[in-house]
Amino acid sequence: MKKIAAIELYAGIGDCVHIEPVLRHTLASGYDEIHIFYRQDAVGIYKEYPNVYDHPLEAKQLKMKLCRDGAVHVSVGDAEHNIPSLHRAFQYAQKICPAMGMPPLVGEWPPPPSIPVSRQEREWGKRYFRAVEGQRKVLFQIDSYRTSKSLTVEKARDILASIEGASVAIICKNFMQFRNDGIRHVRGLTVRELMAVASGADVTLAMDSSPGWLSLAVGTRTVILFGATSPHLYGYETGRLQMLVGGTSRCVCCNRNQCQHRSCLSAIETDWIAAVISSEKNEAIQVKSKPEKIQYPSAP
Repeated sequence: MKKIAAIELYAGIGDCVHIEPVLRHTLASGYDEIHIFYRQDAVGIYKEYPNVYDHPLEAKQLKMKLCRDGAVHVSVGDAEHNIPSLHRAFQYAQKICPAMGMPPLVGEWPPPPSIPVSRQEREWGKRYFRAVEGQRKVLFQIDSYRTSKSLTVEKARDILASIEGASVAIICKNFMQFRNDGIRHVRGLTVRELMAVASGADVTLAMDSSPGWLSLAVGTRTVILFGATSPHLYGYETGRLQMLVGGTSRCVCCNRNQCQHRSCLSAIETDWIAAVISSEKNEAIQVKSKPEKIQYPSAP
């Protein structure tokens, strides 16, 4: 008899990526299938993921059928997981592992997320940039629904000027502020199409938000700018990820949703950002002026 898990996740797209190490742990712990139910705009993230099937939260009849057929069910709400001293992936593991009868997910850092995309998606993503041969392809997220995770217009323009010559696709709510020849505006894409674009980039520069984590998950070298949030709560220890923190600002890692001055993000030197983006190496993790180390769960 198949061992099936049914997980309801009430969270944003970024958290749908942060839960991947837990899904991998669940499959490694003896489960044959995982059915994950989350927001409609997130459906498709795990399309190419073996033995994981994603559905909208509204698919209640399917969820009830799975439960009647013996699936182990757990519901994970975003609000109940806001544990300020624990990495997001460990927060989900803390809720899911006991309910699924699994050993805990342990370690100093959780394993980085890894979500497959097809060869056709990668090729489509490369063509999206319209880059000439040899031109560097950069996916650049400028803002987020949280102003504390958004660059000021002036800072974004400085960064764009510093990577002049690259083929850039930007994620921005107000594209007209950055309209320019050679700059594409990423809009109107499904989450799966965004993953394809990220997989076609040479490097992604993003905030602590879903585009950056989707990019890391599909295997693209990713640079995350941390300001209001801590890299020790959302980051991963992998050479594919460089984490730059606005540590010269006294309000760094304040965890606020909204902010007008965004001095923490503006404090990250543009020259340093440009140097990391232009690097050809998958360098070791970089955290500048990082907050105090947080203790993670260890093996019993």
